[in-house]
Amino acid sequence: MESISLSMQLEDAQRLRGALGEPWQAAHREAARASHWDFLVAKCLQIAENIDLGWEITCRDALAGEIHDWQERATSLRSVFEGTLEAARNTRDRARAFASTTGHTIERLEELSSAIVELDRKAKNYLLRLSLLNAAILEQAVAEHAEGHYATPVAALADLLAARHAECITPAYSDLRQWAEKSPPAAEWYEESDGPL
Repeated sequence: MESISLSMQLEDAQRLRGALGEPWQAAHREAARASHWDFLVAKCLQIAENIDLGWEITCRDALAGEIHDWQERATSLRSVFEGTLEAARNTRDRARAFASTTGHTIERLEELSSAIVELDRKAKNYLLRLSLLNAAILEQAVAEHAEGHYATPVAALADLLAARHAECITPAYSDLRQWAEKSPPAAEWYEESDGPL
């Protein structure tokens, strides 16, 4: 009688363990995967934040005369941006799919979406600015620094390139219209008979 009761208790315990074990393991696996996606999203954000360092190194190398093949540097820089953007987009899309399927919240996922937009903007800006680099602008940056206008030659170069970059941008009519609507001219700009439309 004792062995029957013991075996029944053992069977009950095994059934209970089986019933509890399966969902627990699945929930644990999902939580571990969510943690993994949190890590990947954070890593993508870290890489996106550090992308400016690659541009700063390029500027330092240019000022030091260490870039001998400008085309190769442009290709390398473009490759870094494209690889980073592809990894970040893939991570965002797959993390979103996981979150929508499981209901888990992935930390900083929306921040990654914003970082992708910013990274794409930086890629376009830095690649255009790289195309604007030449001996004259490098000499001007060194001279501006030597005259004490800038703390470093890299800072001088950054401002000079930003100014040249701005010269290359032709705003679209729709942009001009939008800017005019957001900030109309001051009232004193109008003559008495005129007025804002």
